Amino acid sequence: MKIVRNVFGSAKEVYLGIILFFALILPHTSMSFQLVVPIMFLSLMLTKRKFVIENYVLFPIIAIIFSLMLNSGGAVSDKSVLTASSIFLCLLSFPLVSNAKIKNVYIYVCFSLIFISQICYIYHWESIISIINEYYPISWNERGIENMIKNINQENVFSFRLGGLYRNPNHCAKYVSLLLAIYFVNNKESSIIKQFLFVAICYYSILLSGSRTGFLVSSALILFALYQNKQTKNGFRIILTIIVVVLLYYNVFSEQVFRGTLVQEGMGNSAGAKYRLFKEYFLNENSYAYLLFGHFDMSLFQSVKSYSLDAEYGYIIYCYGLIGFLAFGIALWKIYQKIEKQNKFFFVVLFWMISSSIFMSFRTVFVFTLLLSTIYEANCNQTNSKWKKVRLLRKLSDNPNI
Repeated sequence: MKIVRNVFGSAKEVYLGIILFFALILPHTSMSFQLVVPIMFLSLMLTKRKFVIENYVLFPIIAIIFSLMLNSGGAVSDKSVLTASSIFLCLLSFPLVSNAKIKNVYIYVCFSLIFISQICYIYHWESIISIINEYYPISWNERGIENMIKNINQENVFSFRLGGLYRNPNHCAKYVSLLLAIYFVNNKESSIIKQFLFVAICYYSILLSGSRTGFLVSSALILFALYQNKQTKNGFRIILTIIVVVLLYYNVFSEQVFRGTLVQEGMGNSAGAKYRLFKEYFLNENSYAYLLFGHFDMSLFQSVKSYSLDAEYGYIIYCYGLIGFLAFGIALWKIYQKIEKQNKFFFVVLFWMISSSIFMSFRTVFVFTLLLSTIYEANCNQTNSKWKKVRLLRKLSDNPNI
């Protein structure tokens, strides 16, 4: 029984693992599937002994309310309401847990399913591909990628982008990097030798996705984790050398190239295009009220294709305005300040706000809040424990007869 508890954790940690699994793996083909994770979040929030809302959490909530009030005269899409409701729930429930963390077994299970969904296209496992096609339908902008990977094989694998069950390669890399980040937080005291296999497969998965942001984020996470691992000094140099040699080989000596490592090309084609569209939006937005408080409705954003910013900062500014963007920034900065120093590297995942989304994604906002809560709460518990010891020592010094 003790072995089972060590592997799967307490009842609360099992519940957190189930939430993580549903948030990452459950398909969004119906509203009933989409409501599972919010309901589990709500139930966990209601069971908290102390329900305290941090002041800085109120800033984004107020910004969203102002945006809704400004745009209440017109019709609002269901997606916009669902997105705002999800952010509300995550902000109000933060931090979600106390004295609990995501055990490794749940990270392994979630990543294994994601990785298998990628490699099944390489080896043409049609039975698994048919399941993915049935429960994870393709959106209109992913059909080009899906048609291309039909010609994939083991020889040209790195010429394609594999998104697995998410279809979108950036989304796939984003979730793998989030799992990698929380894995490093949970195992910062473990030997790097024990971590090597899982980290190597995660890195390979991200390279298969061809995501430049994923490559940068995962590389930064690995370097931070290796640097902070007290048990590894020479191992840091060895592993870093292996990574550099492998990447150089595939980019210089091999005919194949990892798309994810072509960062300079990405700066011109992807980041550069986003900047130009971002500038265009500001120059063409005539209403200061909309500029400050946003349009709230995501469907309007989709219709204005010439201003499509296609990233988190664009979604937030368009929907909740510059005030909303500033409010989210303040909240994140306040949380960052309260995180334990050796866990601050987790915030590297926020680079996904440049090319993808965290808060404005119905799936990602719950995953991010869940993982960040475990880090935040662990730090608060450690701080409270330290202050309790300080108060006890002071009490003993004042009353030596105790």
